[in-house]
Amino acid sequence: MRNRFLAIATVAAVATTSVLAPSAASQVQPENPVVGKDAFQYKFDLPNREPHDVVLQVGETQDSVRLNWVTTFGITGQSVRIYEAGTDASTAKEVAATSADAEVNLTEGPLDEPDLKQFFAPIAHHKATVTGLKENTKYVYSVGSEADGWSKELAFTTGSYGDSWNFLFFGDPKLYNTQDLDGKTDAWANTVNQATTKYPKSAFLLSAGNQSGHSAYIEHSKFLSPEQMRKYRLAVNNGSNDNIHKPTYNAMYNHPTQGDENYWFAYNNALIVSLDSNDVQDIEDDAVFVRNTIAQQAKGKDWVIVTFHHRQEDQQFTQWRERMTQVFAEADVDLVLSGSGDAYSRTKVPEGNKAGGVEKQEGEVQYVTVGPTPDWTSVEVSPESLKVSTSDGQGGNVDSFTLTRAVEGTQPSGSSKAGIAFGILAGLLALIGGGLLFASQSGLLPKELKDLFPF
Repeated sequence: MRNRFLAIATVAAVATTSVLAPSAASQVQPENPVVGKDAFQYKFDLPNREPHDVVLQVGETQDSVRLNWVTTFGITGQSVRIYEAGTDASTAKEVAATSADAEVNLTEGPLDEPDLKQFFAPIAHHKATVTGLKENTKYVYSVGSEADGWSKELAFTTGSYGDSWNFLFFGDPKLYNTQDLDGKTDAWANTVNQATTKYPKSAFLLSAGNQSGHSAYIEHSKFLSPEQMRKYRLAVNNGSNDNIHKPTYNAMYNHPTQGDENYWFAYNNALIVSLDSNDVQDIEDDAVFVRNTIAQQAKGKDWVIVTFHHRQEDQQFTQWRERMTQVFAEADVDLVLSGSGDAYSRTKVPEGNKAGGVEKQEGEVQYVTVGPTPDWTSVEVSPESLKVSTSDGQGGNVDSFTLTRAVEGTQPSGSSKAGIAFGILAGLLALIGGGLLFASQSGLLPKELKDLFPF
């Protein structure tokens, strides 16, 4: 069981920040919501009364799931029907969904382009939570209503509620509606299929963010198109591209336990914290969320994992990065997973650690940035370790290491402050110079820098 190195005081919850849609969206009239299909490079239909873009997502704990789907606007009264496979469908439990209308982005291209004609349309999104799921049990479910129609029956298996399990982490899918959307969708589906074939019992899929290219409805819809999005639970970060039109992003996903646009969920012996790193104006609110969440939710957990989107090179991200790496070290976060990088990178292995293994000292944080799709990572969780294995699009091994917690009493001299300082420095090295490890291993690092950073 995890022993917290630092006592972190509980603080008041932070109010959720609202995000305004572009002013053009407010001009859309529901009675004429969609322009002709000829206006779009990629032809598509908006949802009708029946459920579209069904996605199975993580719940607050391992015995719950959240679902999201969309229909045409104005639809309410929909629900989830769910029952154990092998039992009669008449035993299905029905869980009501909450429904709301939202105007989604249809535009092909960046919304800040002055000469770009912008299109928006209203749809309805439906969100439901199912709790009390049994361990290692297959469930059959459908969503919709008698009045509007039901989706086809879908299925998922809960998996083990023990302390040894794994999840999959993906670099930015970035499905652009202006850059071979069909080809990118096929590549994304192939990546997900490759990962889940190798790790068929994965607990959930976690995306680094930038599911979309311009946060357009069709881009998010294509991201959700692989069948695994209804067979495995999904968690997503809000990426910089998804944030281009936040109402569309919010309409397509259903996050648990939100606060200040961040969220967390617990799965078996791990706490996972997803941060929205887009708003660099609310750094202290994010710091409060991290401290408060870990203080309240990490008790009894072996591991704390933080995930967010932004890459280390983003200049506007510098202040957020420098502040939050300090917070992560103080809160004794174990592993940070991020995306948006051009290549795989991770924290330099501390001196004295064996090849392929990292012994975590107090305040040290291991940082991993996964390159864009088709790269993907498996994180195998046990009470004693986190084994992180990253693969490329051909299934080849990019890197792997095992993170363990140092035996109590073996920490180098210098007190816990030294460990925290090291964690901050390690985080900055990983985030600011994310390409150093990759460059060194590729023989691209100049001799002067190689002497300074002997990977």
